[in-house]
Amino acid sequence: MPDQDSPTTPPTALPLAVATPAAEIQGVPLDSYAFCFACRYHLAGLPLAGNCPECGHLVRESFRPDLLQFAHRSYLLVLQTGLLYLRAAIGSLVVLITVTIVLVPQLIRFEGPTPLVVFITLFTGVMAILFRGCWILTEPDPSPLELSFSEHGQFIRRILVAQAIVHALLVLNILILNQTITRTVAGSVDALHSLFSASLLVLLLVAAIVAIIHIAEMLSYFRLMARRIPDHNIARTANNYTLILPAISILGAFIFFLGPILALCLYWRLLGQVAAHINSILINGVPARLSGMASSIDSPPGN
Repeated sequence: MPDQDSPTTPPTALPLAVATPAAEIQGVPLDSYAFCFACRYHLAGLPLAGNCPECGHLVRESFRPDLLQFAHRSYLLVLQTGLLYLRAAIGSLVVLITVTIVLVPQLIRFEGPTPLVVFITLFTGVMAILFRGCWILTEPDPSPLELSFSEHGQFIRRILVAQAIVHALLVLNILILNQTITRTVAGSVDALHSLFSASLLVLLLVAAIVAIIHIAEMLSYFRLMARRIPDHNIARTANNYTLILPAISILGAFIFFLGPILALCLYWRLLGQVAAHINSILINGVPARLSGMASSIDSPPGN
């Protein structure tokens, strides 16, 4: 029996035992890279219809064709890059919002649009990184076995385009409104002031709705990804966050904007768990061993 702690390299192509229905290969021994998804016991030489000697899970549960450990390495690198961008953007948003809240008493003493322009510039840059990360992360899986997963990613990309357009209009509106306010305070009557004030409220509402849809769809995307790890704790957490994160953001926005910061931190932690699995699969060929992982693949809780 090979050393269970020895590192393995995931196959670049789907083995025959994976692509063939379990009923047709009941007695076929597995290849040397096979590990149990639950306890990492080396499954080489065991029949697909057997049980893991270490934890008792069915051997075939570790050989679903859609598991990420059988995905092409190039696709795993794409997921790793997307998660890196996304986590960097979420972390930057937390820092930007926190620093802005702390510096508000000093910023309001400044005259002119400089503080607002600086904030908008930084915020737009962070959002660009976030959009880029989501775009990379939703790259279609080249495997023909994961059409639904890729189709969901394409839907998220359409949401990203809409969100980018709304963000651009919102930034433009704020800058123009800031100029109209300056001229109004100086004594001139600006007919555009009322128009842009009303449009700002509309754009803020639209931006909030699109952002909630984006978060909900990304969490749904991570639920699907959790099934491919498999990690039911991530699937359950992503399902719960679909309602919890928007609620925390909206209600907590009235308490020194602490709600959005907390929601972003929770989201960042979830992304970290997914990233840990992707990194482990790239290095060791198997998912990371995190608390609360799956005990059964076929029906993950909260899905």
